[in-house]
Amino acid sequence: MQTIRHQGAWHIRIAGIWRYPQLERSCCHDLTLPIWSPFDPESIAWQPDILEMADTVPFATTVYLLRHAHAAWASPGLRDFDRPLDERGRKDAAIVADAMRERDYRPDVVYCSTAERCAETLRIVSQVLPPETEIVMLESLYGNDHRYYLGVLHDCRSSSVMLIGHNPMIEDTANALTATAAEGAARRLQNGFPTAGLAIISLTEPVEAGGGNGHLDVLLTPKKLRKHKED
Repeated sequence: MQTIRHQGAWHIRIAGIWRYPQLERSCCHDLTLPIWSPFDPESIAWQPDILEMADTVPFATTVYLLRHAHAAWASPGLRDFDRPLDERGRKDAAIVADAMRERDYRPDVVYCSTAERCAETLRIVSQVLPPETEIVMLESLYGNDHRYYLGVLHDCRSSSVMLIGHNPMIEDTANALTATAAEGAARRLQNGFPTAGLAIISLTEPVEAGGGNGHLDVLLTPKKLRKHKED
């Protein structure tokens, strides 16, 4: 077992697997505890009263899906995982960050792939997030499909959550969560989910394994935001 403290909480690793902060009935899971918790992190996994808390905490009602910004092509010897943003990507991420600030988009928690292009996108976007925003880095967002993304959302106990990840997973997650959509947002999503695209989806029910019954409020794209600024 391994523990770390992040943003005032204990994140606990059990059975050699980092997953995501949650409270669930499982032998392999992460638990998040306030630092004032009287419980010992080494024994908390076996506290049934803590596990029961999962039934009383809220679910995410606002989901922000952000695809990483445009990345440079891999050079010889550079792994795909390590590809950084290019100049276009850094500018696009900054445009989206400005839009988030102007629209007061403030997720309570951000789950981000540890791939360099996602981490760099997060570094730019996090400049407009409140200091109390919880940041969780998940390598598993790099290699798993959209069903894993849905699982992260299902287990999230915050009212608003952002995922920063990859395609096709981000686009597939948006489609799985969306039952209805604003006309402009639906049209943009049909054309694909661009790099640095940001979808905001409202939910009235918890995310399930097959998706959700959400409403796609908006799909922001760097191209559209840039055009809006020029107008």
